[in-house]
Amino acid sequence: MKAEDSILLAEDSKEDIVLFRYAYKEARMPNALQVVKDGVEAVEYLEGKGDYGDREKHPFPRLLLLDLRMPKIPGLEVLKFVRKHAEWGELVVVIFSTSDQPADVEAAREHGANGYIIKPSHPDELVRFLRSIRNEDFGSGHLPSWIAGRLR
Repeated sequence: MKAEDSILLAEDSKEDIVLFRYAYKEARMPNALQVVKDGVEAVEYLEGKGDYGDREKHPFPRLLLLDLRMPKIPGLEVLKFVRKHAEWGELVVVIFSTSDQPADVEAAREHGANGYIIKPSHPDELVRFLRSIRNEDFGSGHLPSWIAGRLR
């Protein structure tokens, strides 16, 4: 990823957000990290509405890490919303969930997720994940095979 590309994390768990921010710092990610806490905020951020109207402060992301089980609007509904906007076609969406249920993986694939990963439970695993994507260009939705492979 280029340093100017931002990452949007849509996550409702305060503990997971703290862990992610720690791992992000440890991985020395050059990208701006934006965090939203539910599906409504994710949609508002992507649309640049409300508190997220300033694109200098809240740039459109290159990568969306999307939790499935969020309040207000679930992650799959956010994914469907994203894929209805042709102008957002370059946005890479990776489901970032604790669920390893085949039905969840299949639903993510059907609705256009670029990848699906189970949330690492240990900070070192999360740091390794972030380092693995740090140098990806994500051209045409390209992701490391271990992230995209679950959807095939």
